[in-house]
Amino acid sequence: MSELFNKRDYKVLEELIANNCVSPMASLNRVQLMNLTELSSSKIRSVIKSFLITGLILEGTKDGQFKTYYISPLGIENFKTAHNLSDEDIQKLLKENENDIEED
Repeated sequence: MSELFNKRDYKVLEELIANNCVSPMASLNRVQLMNLTELSSSKIRSVIKSFLITGLILEGTKDGQFKTYYISPLGIENFKTAHNLSDEDIQKLLKENENDIEED
């Protein structure tokens, strides 16, 4: 499946992991993803649509009027495979970012 996406697309998954967005409550909206990834609005919409269709991301709880998104277990596995990471590498990334969030 990783052949379907390019490096810019994976920026979205990377930011969801970096921000520990792994549940409906811990999620980012389209504007937040646009700002974090520096991708255009149309590119973000396209990537979100593709990732939703393939199940790499899921819709989270609404943030006011905005839909939010978080990475699914399938998305984590896909990111891991695409970047040749181990389970431990992913857990470290999530744990590091969890600590960063708690310190703020």
